[in-house]
Amino acid sequence: GEPVPGGAGVLILAGLVAGLIGRAAAKTVRYQMRRLSESQAELQRAQSLAHVGSWTMEISTGQTRWSDECYRILGIAVGTPVSYPEFMAQVHPDDRGLIEAGWAAAARGDRSYEMSYRILVGTEVKWLRSISEFTFDPQGQLQTLSGSLQDITAQRVALEQIELLAYHDALTGLANRTLGQDRLQQALNL
Repeated sequence: GEPVPGGAGVLILAGLVAGLIGRAAAKTVRYQMRRLSESQAELQRAQSLAHVGSWTMEISTGQTRWSDECYRILGIAVGTPVSYPEFMAQVHPDDRGLIEAGWAAAARGDRSYEMSYRILVGTEVKWLRSISEFTFDPQGQLQTLSGSLQDITAQRVALEQIELLAYHDALTGLANRTLGQDRLQQALNL
């Protein structure tokens, strides 16, 4: 056939348009990547300020992802692989049953649970508040666990101090009348 009039011009124009679209798409991708990076940094900062970490566990693979703050709360170097038994070894022996009860809730098909428990970080005892959600596949099989972990040690220490002051004499440290009445009431209710 005969050449199309202006065929070369159309090809050049098409090439220019494709180049512009490619540059615009690349610019959009760079912008989206920058925004994602900024959002991640903002989330990390917010978690650090609030002492709240997040985590996810894929049941099929056993793969666990923790936020940097989760590692810091648990006193573990960021990025260190941690198995479930290693995590449980950090949970205070008296509170391990609470964690197991959470797993039992998931096995029953519950969608979430919330609890407070203690962990041991070296010689320090920390109080944590955990909120967890479970995701199931269409057949009802547990797929993922995800949740948050908040260091509430300061709040627990303050609460214990308030209780101490409410039930004990500030000068002598001895039980006061309020504690005596409270214990008497508890004994009468038995």
